[in-house]
Amino acid sequence: MGDSVGSLLSRLIALATVDESLARLLAERKRLEKELQVKLAEKQAAETQYKAKERTLLELRTKLKRDEGFLKGELEKIVARRKSLSTMGSYKVQQAAEREIDGAAKQLELREEEVLNLMSQVQNIEKEVVDSRKLGDEIAARLELVQNETAPMIEGVDARRAEKEGERAEIARAIDPAILRKYDQVLQRNLMDPLAAMANNSCTGCRMSLGPQMFQKVARGDALIQCPGCARILYIEPKKD
Repeated sequence: MGDSVGSLLSRLIALATVDESLARLLAERKRLEKELQVKLAEKQAAETQYKAKERTLLELRTKLKRDEGFLKGELEKIVARRKSLSTMGSYKVQQAAEREIDGAAKQLELREEEVLNLMSQVQNIEKEVVDSRKLGDEIAARLELVQNETAPMIEGVDARRAEKEGERAEIARAIDPAILRKYDQVLQRNLMDPLAAMANNSCTGCRMSLGPQMFQKVARGDALIQCPGCARILYIEPKKD
């Protein structure tokens, strides 16, 4: 392999190694961010549920207070009407009024059952609100713990990325801009391995069989050769002693 193309391939291989590290660091950062997002979403869902239960409790309490007030007023009316029965002169009128009062009292008994059921609902919702608030606090505590653990990890990843970016810039300066653009195009398609060695007359990147003629073409080192299958830049690994 010619010295010019051989040296270029060496630099491209070094660049690919750095780019692989950068891709892994980026993936690690995304993983950490996703973990934070999941915990944050859990916290937001818990808060939404808590607020919904609080609204329901407020509505039920308002209705209970209104119904209890109505029931109290109607009971007072019935008591007053019963007291007034003795003042009625006609026995028939008195009996008719008493039947009417009994009917109203039965209706109020039904309303009393409704109020009792409503009181039970309020008690159940009150417990659910307390449980929901407790769960929300637990989720918030777990989120804070993950944030405290993740923040320094993300800082460490960013520091390593900055270091690798510096290495990349130094290597890239020694590569012809036109070749670097071609390399970057290949990199966009194959983030983890823009270069591939040939083995057994095949591309080790996509496993496509390229034949002995392609192997000889790459081995001559007259120019950079790309795999027709995956577009990776091909090279021949040196023989080990």
